[in-house]
Amino acid sequence: MKEVLCKRKLWSRRQNVDVLNSTEIALAVNACWLFKSGERLPVPCQGKVSISDIRVPLMWNEEEHFRAKESISEISRTYHVFCILKLGGQVQETSLVEVDQSSTDVTLDDVVVFDNVDPDFKLNIEIYYTTTSTNDVHSGHKKHVHRTNSDGSFGPKYVLAGHASLGVDDVDGGIKIHDIKKGAVGASPTASAVTADASHTANLPLWSQFCCRLAATPHCTEHDGIQGVLFLQGMTHRKPSWTKCWCRLQKARIECWDSEEESKDPEGKPKNVIKLNKGMEVDENLQGNCEYHHIIILTCTNDEKEPVFACESEEDFHKWKKVLRQALVDLRAWKQTYKYNIVLTDPTPRKLPVFSRMSLYDQIDVEITVDDDLEEEPSKSE
Repeated sequence: MKEVLCKRKLWSRRQNVDVLNSTEIALAVNACWLFKSGERLPVPCQGKVSISDIRVPLMWNEEEHFRAKESISEISRTYHVFCILKLGGQVQETSLVEVDQSSTDVTLDDVVVFDNVDPDFKLNIEIYYTTTSTNDVHSGHKKHVHRTNSDGSFGPKYVLAGHASLGVDDVDGGIKIHDIKKGAVGASPTASAVTADASHTANLPLWSQFCCRLAATPHCTEHDGIQGVLFLQGMTHRKPSWTKCWCRLQKARIECWDSEEESKDPEGKPKNVIKLNKGMEVDENLQGNCEYHHIIILTCTNDEKEPVFACESEEDFHKWKKVLRQALVDLRAWKQTYKYNIVLTDPTPRKLPVFSRMSLYDQIDVEITVDDDLEEEPSKSE
């Protein structure tokens, strides 16, 4: 059945049908060849993801805001704000900051880093807050945090003000603007269900957008790529010719030099650079009648020139073929993150709040709803 599927997809490629686009056809064909050859399909590498420079603008009543800026006596309450960041099974939090009616935004200076992250990650950002009145401000926040609530629970009630989700497409070297969904609607199932009305807390007037720097680095780009001798095919007087080069695969590009010594010159430039793109595939089955037998063709789904290489030995042939396939899989998965040098800032040391030995995340009330039609698990006594 799988062989029939391979033949159908190969036929579709030759006939240029529109059922699948050209990239999907190339991937399907490559998967078929790998299956028939007994090779394992490459899996995208994992990486590190960091988020920093979080800033959330506030939308106060204009008159109330300017009165508070002019006189501290006009400030009726203080908001204590922090973020919970969830990625896969990892949960981290920012520090707690204070804002009031005179503040223009919530600024969080923390740098939070997640490791061993898959490229299809979804980073959930949840903004929580609680409030104190001006009477509590003079007695200190410590007294407020250790109070007992009216329902008998211990500690403050943190309200979910808004949330957002970011992925690999949002990664950038600089600070970008993203949308916020206000309240708990659409939040993750593990978000707090406490509302401002239920906790008798004033609303934190978030703007509908926030900004942050989301950076990522695939693990596979942290070490040097493969390098060695390759023969690059070109055209001389309208006839195929081969040039011996010292080639190095670095991220999404193959750099070609005249010699290994020239490649070590920090100020030198390669004589040729071949850029990989997500539509390329490694083809080893289009061997030509020439002096070289270990030929690799990087087929393209567009009109770009298809690079053709030849290896010196069968060992080099299998090595380059494997590494190039892995690089193309990583490029398609990590996208722009794989191509460019995006620097990750060192994470901020984690500190527990001075007024509590519990993390802020542990103080969040979470209510998980279970469907009524699910049968209850019998107790051990039964």
